[in-house]
Amino acid sequence: MIRLTRSVPNNVGHKLFFDNYFCSPELQISLAHRGIHSLGTVSCNRLPNVALISDSELKKKGRGAYVEKVTKVDDVTLSVVRWFDNRPVTFLSTFVGAQPTTETKRLSRVTHSEEQIACPHVVKIHNAHMEGIDLLDALIGLYRTHI
Repeated sequence: MIRLTRSVPNNVGHKLFFDNYFCSPELQISLAHRGIHSLGTVSCNRLPNVALISDSELKKKGRGAYVEKVTKVDDVTLSVVRWFDNRPVTFLSTFVGAQPTTETKRLSRVTHSEEQIACPHVVKIHNAHMEGIDLLDALIGLYRTHI
């Protein structure tokens, strides 16, 4: 990823978005030192020494529950937000956190009607910028090129 971002100008305020295959604290810290902000979903096993709430505890709190941990590493502020929608999702960011939270509509599996649940700001930002990437991944999966 560092090699791929060489062409991105430093200290201009660019923001990069990752899926959990590429995202790690080390990468985000390295990019932040170059003045490039980043956000992505991250696997919990890539967050050493971070005591996050377990999947079962988050599920007990219900849809819309979230926990945020913020730390500073090498003068870079990292925000980890773990949110429960249909399943727990963990986000790592150098520029946005959980606040301000908003409400989003979800279909309830129990009542089969729409309900409003809490949605952290990091989720809104991530979803707004990852739609095209997720679509591209789906299309690539459908039309595999054999080389």
